[in-house]
Amino acid sequence: MSTLFNSLETMEKLRITIRFLTVAFGVIITMLSVLAFVADRRIATLQKEREIAALRVLKREQRDRLLEMLKGSLKSAIEVVAMPETDRFATEIASVLNDAGWTVTQRIVVPEWRETPSPLIIIYVLGFDSPPLQATDLEKALDASGLPANLSLVRGRATETVFGAPAPIPLSSKQSLVLYVARNP
Repeated sequence: MSTLFNSLETMEKLRITIRFLTVAFGVIITMLSVLAFVADRRIATLQKEREIAALRVLKREQRDRLLEMLKGSLKSAIEVVAMPETDRFATEIASVLNDAGWTVTQRIVVPEWRETPSPLIIIYVLGFDSPPLQATDLEKALDASGLPANLSLVRGRATETVFGAPAPIPLSSKQSLVLYVARNP
Protein backbone atom coordinates (compact mmCIF):
# COMPACT_ATOMS: atom_id res chain seq x y z
CA MET A 1 0.00 0.00 0.00
CA SER A 2 2.85 2.35 0.69
CA THR A 3 4.16 1.88 -2.87
CA LEU A 4 0.77 2.87 -4.27
CA PHE A 5 0.96 6.30 -2.63
CA ASN A 6 4.65 6.70 -3.48
CA SER A 7 4.02 6.57 -7.24
CA LEU A 8 3.95 10.03 -8.87
CA GLU A 9 1.60 8.90 -11.65
CA THR A 10 -0.85 7.35 -9.21
CA MET A 11 -0.88 10.45 -7.02
CA GLU A 12 -1.46 12.73 -10.03
CA LYS A 13 -4.37 10.55 -11.18
CA LEU A 14 -5.76 10.57 -7.64
CA ARG A 15 -5.43 14.37 -7.44
CA ILE A 16 -7.22 14.81 -10.81
CA THR A 17 -9.97 12.42 -9.72
CA ILE A 18 -10.42 14.23 -6.41
CA ARG A 19 -10.58 17.63 -8.15
CA PHE A 20 -13.06 16.30 -10.70
CA LEU A 21 -15.25 14.82 -7.97
CA THR A 22 -15.02 18.07 -5.97
CA VAL A 23 -16.22 20.10 -8.96
CA ALA A 24 -18.90 17.54 -9.84
CA PHE A 25 -20.23 17.44 -6.27
CA GLY A 26 -20.08 21.25 -6.17
CA VAL A 27 -22.21 21.46 -9.32
CA ILE A 28 -24.64 18.87 -7.97
CA ILE A 29 -24.93 20.69 -4.63
CA THR A 30 -25.50 24.01 -6.43
CA MET A 31 -28.19 22.45 -8.62
CA LEU A 32 -29.87 20.90 -5.60
CA SER A 33 -29.77 24.25 -3.79
CA VAL A 34 -31.41 25.97 -6.76
CA LEU A 35 -34.06 23.24 -6.98
CA ALA A 36 -34.74 23.54 -3.24
CA PHE A 37 -35.12 27.32 -3.61
CA VAL A 38 -37.54 26.92 -6.53
CA ALA A 39 -39.52 24.30 -4.62
CA ASP A 40 -39.71 26.58 -1.55
CA ARG A 41 -41.03 29.45 -3.70
CA ARG A 42 -43.62 27.23 -5.38
CA ILE A 43 -44.75 25.80 -2.04
CA ALA A 44 -45.16 29.33 -0.67
CA THR A 45 -47.20 30.35 -3.73
CA LEU A 46 -49.43 27.29 -3.50
CA GLN A 47 -49.99 27.84 0.23
CA LYS A 48 -50.92 31.47 -0.42
CA GLU A 49 -53.33 30.45 -3.19
CA ARG A 50 -54.91 27.86 -0.92
CA GLU A 51 -55.32 30.41 1.90
CA ILE A 52 -56.87 32.94 -0.49
CA ALA A 53 -59.18 30.34 -1.99
CA ALA A 54 -60.27 29.32 1.50
CA LEU A 55 -61.21 32.93 2.23
CA ARG A 56 -63.48 33.03 -0.81
CA VAL A 57 -66.31 30.93 0.51
CA LEU A 58 -69.93 31.96 0.28
CA LYS A 59 -71.07 32.33 3.87
CA ARG A 60 -74.44 30.89 4.83
CA GLU A 61 -75.90 34.35 5.51
CA GLN A 62 -74.66 35.58 2.11
CA ARG A 63 -76.14 32.56 0.37
CA ASP A 64 -79.50 32.95 2.11
CA ARG A 65 -79.68 36.69 1.41
CA LEU A 66 -78.70 36.26 -2.23
CA LEU A 67 -81.22 33.45 -2.72
CA GLU A 68 -83.99 35.45 -1.03
CA MET A 69 -83.40 38.49 -3.23
CA LEU A 70 -83.03 36.54 -6.48
CA LYS A 71 -86.13 34.39 -5.98
CA GLY A 72 -88.28 37.51 -6.21
CA SER A 73 -86.55 38.90 -9.30
CA LEU A 74 -86.91 38.29 -13.01
CA LYS A 75 -84.97 35.22 -14.12
CA SER A 76 -82.42 35.00 -16.90
CA ALA A 77 -79.93 32.70 -18.51
CA ILE A 78 -76.36 33.48 -17.48
CA GLU A 79 -72.86 32.15 -17.99
CA VAL A 80 -70.51 32.00 -15.04
CA VAL A 81 -66.81 32.59 -15.71
CA ALA A 82 -64.05 32.18 -13.14
CA MET A 83 -60.31 32.11 -12.69
CA PRO A 84 -58.85 28.76 -11.59
CA GLU A 85 -58.49 29.99 -8.01
CA THR A 86 -62.05 31.36 -7.86
CA ASP A 87 -63.74 28.40 -9.52
CA ARG A 88 -65.08 26.93 -6.27
CA PHE A 89 -66.50 30.30 -5.21
CA ALA A 90 -68.04 30.80 -8.66
CA THR A 91 -69.58 27.33 -8.41
CA GLU A 92 -71.23 28.31 -5.12
CA ILE A 93 -72.69 31.45 -6.70
CA ALA A 94 -73.87 29.44 -9.72
CA SER A 95 -75.60 27.03 -7.34
CA VAL A 96 -77.50 29.90 -5.71
CA LEU A 97 -78.48 31.23 -9.14
CA ASN A 98 -79.83 27.79 -10.09
CA ASP A 99 -81.69 27.48 -6.80
CA ALA A 100 -83.27 30.90 -7.42
CA GLY A 101 -84.59 29.75 -10.79
CA TRP A 102 -81.93 31.26 -13.04
CA THR A 103 -80.45 29.14 -15.82
CA VAL A 104 -76.70 28.80 -15.65
CA THR A 105 -76.00 27.77 -19.24
CA GLN A 106 -72.35 26.98 -18.71
CA ARG A 107 -69.46 27.53 -16.37
CA ILE A 108 -66.11 28.46 -17.86
CA VAL A 109 -62.69 28.58 -16.22
CA VAL A 110 -60.35 31.00 -17.99
CA PRO A 111 -56.59 31.46 -17.54
CA GLU A 112 -55.40 34.00 -15.03
CA TRP A 113 -55.90 37.57 -16.16
CA ARG A 114 -53.06 40.01 -15.47
CA GLU A 115 -55.28 42.97 -14.64
CA THR A 116 -57.30 42.57 -11.46
CA PRO A 117 -60.55 44.46 -11.80
CA SER A 118 -62.24 45.99 -8.82
CA PRO A 119 -64.77 44.91 -7.66
CA LEU A 120 -63.95 41.29 -8.09
CA ILE A 121 -67.37 40.22 -9.38
CA ILE A 122 -68.44 41.75 -12.67
CA ILE A 123 -71.72 41.25 -14.46
CA TYR A 124 -71.04 41.72 -18.16
CA VAL A 125 -74.11 42.73 -20.14
CA LEU A 126 -73.50 41.84 -23.77
CA GLY A 127 -75.15 43.62 -26.68
CA PHE A 128 -77.43 46.03 -24.76
CA ASP A 129 -77.38 49.82 -24.60
CA SER A 130 -78.68 49.73 -21.04
CA PRO A 131 -78.66 46.88 -18.55
CA PRO A 132 -81.76 44.69 -18.39
CA LEU A 133 -83.66 44.53 -15.12
CA GLN A 134 -82.29 41.03 -14.39
CA ALA A 135 -78.73 42.40 -14.45
CA THR A 136 -79.47 45.29 -12.10
CA ASP A 137 -81.38 42.97 -9.76
CA LEU A 138 -78.42 40.58 -9.71
CA GLU A 139 -76.02 43.42 -8.98
CA LYS A 140 -78.21 44.67 -6.10
CA ALA A 141 -78.60 41.15 -4.70
CA LEU A 142 -74.85 40.51 -4.77
CA ASP A 143 -74.11 43.91 -3.18
CA ALA A 144 -76.75 43.37 -0.48
CA SER A 145 -75.19 39.98 0.25
CA GLY A 146 -71.80 41.53 0.89
CA LEU A 147 -70.41 40.56 -2.50
CA PRO A 148 -69.45 43.79 -4.27
CA ALA A 149 -70.36 43.57 -7.94
CA ASN A 150 -70.36 45.91 -10.87
CA LEU A 151 -72.24 46.02 -14.16
CA SER A 152 -70.22 46.43 -17.32
CA LEU A 153 -71.96 47.06 -20.63
CA VAL A 154 -70.17 45.46 -23.56
CA ARG A 155 -71.55 46.51 -26.92
CA GLY A 156 -69.56 44.12 -29.11
CA ARG A 157 -68.98 40.42 -28.90
CA ALA A 158 -65.45 39.47 -29.93
CA THR A 159 -62.87 42.24 -29.74
CA GLU A 160 -63.77 44.24 -26.65
CA THR A 161 -61.33 45.33 -24.00
CA VAL A 162 -62.08 45.74 -20.34
CA PHE A 163 -60.14 48.09 -18.07
CA GLY A 164 -57.79 48.79 -21.01
CA ALA A 165 -56.77 45.13 -21.37
CA PRO A 166 -58.20 42.31 -23.50
CA ALA A 167 -61.36 40.98 -21.93
CA PRO A 168 -60.87 37.87 -19.77
CA ILE A 169 -64.18 36.39 -20.81
CA PRO A 170 -65.28 34.80 -24.05
CA LEU A 171 -67.22 37.73 -25.46
CA SER A 172 -68.53 35.53 -28.23
CA SER A 173 -70.93 34.24 -25.59
CA LYS A 174 -74.43 33.34 -26.73
CA GLN A 175 -75.87 34.73 -23.49
CA SER A 176 -76.58 38.36 -22.72
CA LEU A 177 -75.35 38.07 -19.14
CA VAL A 178 -71.98 36.78 -18.03
CA LEU A 179 -71.02 36.71 -14.35
CA TYR A 180 -67.24 36.96 -14.03
CA VAL A 181 -65.68 36.04 -10.69
CA ALA A 182 -62.20 37.57 -10.93
CA ARG A 183 -59.08 36.50 -9.14
CA ASN A 184 -58.55 37.26 -5.49
CA PRO A 185 -56.59 40.35 -4.47
